[in-house]
Amino acid sequence: MSPGRRAAPGTAADLAERDAWQRETHRERRLRLRELGIVAAAVVVLLAVLAIVPRAQLPAPASVPVSIGLSKSCAATEPGTLLATASQGQLRVSGASTQTLDSPLSQQVGAGSERISPADTRPAASGGVYGVSGAASWFSPCAESRTDQVVQVPGGEATLLVSNPDNFEAVVSITLTGPQGALAADDLRDVRVPAHTTATLDLSARIRGLPQVGARIRATQGRVAAVARSGSAGALDYQDSTGLARTSTVAAVPSGASKVTLLLTNPDTVRTSAKISAVGESGSFDPGNGTILIGAERTVAVDVSGSVSAESAALTVTARSNIAVSAVVTLGTDVGLLAGRTDSSITSGDSAGLALPGPARLIVSNLADGPREVTVNWGAGQAPLRRTIAAQATLALFTPQDARTAEISTGGPFVAGAAVTQTGLTLIPAQPIRATQGELAARPAVDLGR
Repeated sequence: MSPGRRAAPGTAADLAERDAWQRETHRERRLRLRELGIVAAAVVVLLAVLAIVPRAQLPAPASVPVSIGLSKSCAATEPGTLLATASQGQLRVSGASTQTLDSPLSQQVGAGSERISPADTRPAASGGVYGVSGAASWFSPCAESRTDQVVQVPGGEATLLVSNPDNFEAVVSITLTGPQGALAADDLRDVRVPAHTTATLDLSARIRGLPQVGARIRATQGRVAAVARSGSAGALDYQDSTGLARTSTVAAVPSGASKVTLLLTNPDTVRTSAKISAVGESGSFDPGNGTILIGAERTVAVDVSGSVSAESAALTVTARSNIAVSAVVTLGTDVGLLAGRTDSSITSGDSAGLALPGPARLIVSNLADGPREVTVNWGAGQAPLRRTIAAQATLALFTPQDARTAEISTGGPFVAGAAVTQTGLTLIPAQPIRATQGELAARPAVDLGR
């Protein structure tokens, strides 16, 4: 009798047939489950193989240390001396070739762009290209790459240097604003900057006759470092870029300056207002400029000479909306330029460093509401200096004769810089030094330009 037919219930034949039918059914189920198990195991093995193969092709660490002290681009249109220092360890200098050199560094370089970074994972490198043209000196700061930045210059002769330190092309758009509004600059949109090159953009024809101009550089692909060469041979200087913020502070305005002018750029399509405060050697004070109105898409100049020429100071500008701030300082017949530091970049506990071409006046401003002890390390062979700075006050002192670096810390918010006056005026900003910050998942396709 086939398994599909049953005998009459209750007989011995019926019971035997039912047992046989159940055994057959269970056997078929076991076979099906075994087949499904084999298929599932094969799928798991295939997925595991697919997961392993890319790892074998693209080996990468699970995480990498993240340092705020990334490489900086040091660009100039004239030959000069590259001055650089690493907060710890050696320096890596990349130009026509890559070298690992001792810090501090003083090395002759030609016109063009060099790149500096710490030789290991230590926090930061700082520096710039220093030069003398006739009776005037100049300093082009080594600049970090950004996706959005503003460079401000007095009118007249100006050249914008846009450096791309990365391994892929950058694309930037540049907008110009003067005292009467935005300037026509359609050909400055979507400017392509190839990898490891510096684009030189002459702005002179566009801004000649204007007293001041702001250039906003926004990267739609990649990131760039920008500085501007301002003036002509014998009376030139370089201006670093700055960010947009409601509060910005210009450090190291030296006493004795014959003229101090703040440049304020409002990139917004509505007007804004701003106020200026000062932190001098005798404490904080109001320069007396009142409320300053800045029209939409305009760059204006504010003269603060009468209030700050008697003492070294830092100048803080607080605006109703995000603006950019820089200073033009005249001493004798030479001009020095300083970019403002945004409030978000002045954080408690940071140190700051700079490289010096020779004896200078170091100017440190304590922005905290209480007194702070400042410590200055001058490098090998020099004893550190420790002084207490009162709340909202500025300390100005001469550097030791042989000092070629200065690393400053106060344990609170501060800004600092140096004024070199042997040949004309050179203003050197102190650049922040921050500790290595944790780890991020590795992304092999991203080049940090180290």
